[in-house]
Amino acid sequence: MRDKELIQKLISVSKQKLLLLNEMLELTIKQSTVIEKIEANIVVLSELLSEKQEIMNKIDVLDIVFVDKYEALKIDLGVVSLKNYDVKSDEGLKELREIAAKISNVMREIKKIDDENIKKMSLNINTTKRELKDVKNGMKIAKSYGKKNSEVQSIFIDKRR
Repeated sequence: MRDKELIQKLISVSKQKLLLLNEMLELTIKQSTVIEKIEANIVVLSELLSEKQEIMNKIDVLDIVFVDKYEALKIDLGVVSLKNYDVKSDEGLKELREIAAKISNVMREIKKIDDENIKKMSLNINTTKRELKDVKNGMKIAKSYGKKNSEVQSIFIDKRR
C-alpha cells in the first residue's frame, strides 16, 4: 500500500511541476515578444524574469520532494532505477512516466525559446553598442565645430604696399 501512496505523491508533485513549467513556458514566450520589440521595455522584461525566477524556486522545492519520494519508492520496490521497471502492471507508474515525458517536452521547449531569446538579446545589445558609438562620434564632431575661433588665430598679410 505504501507503494501506491508514494506513486500518487510522485504523480501529484509531477503534475504541479508540469503546471508550473507551463506557466514558465508562457512567460518565456511573452519574454520573446518583448525582446522582439525595437523599444524593448526593460521594466516588463525584468518583471517577466522575476516571475520566471519565482516559478523556478517553486519547482526546486517540488524537485526536492519528488527526489525524496522517488528514492523511497525505489527502495520499497527493490530496484535501482524505475526506467527498466515494468510499468504495464501499475497504472500509477504508467501515469507518472507519461507526466515525466510531458515535463521533459515542456522543458525542451522552454530551453529552445530561452536560447532564441538569449540570441535576440545579444543582438540587441550589440546594436545598442553600435548606436551609442555612433552617437559618441557624432558628439565629438559637433564639439569640434562648436569650438570658438579664439583658439585659432588667423593672420592676414596685405601685399598691396
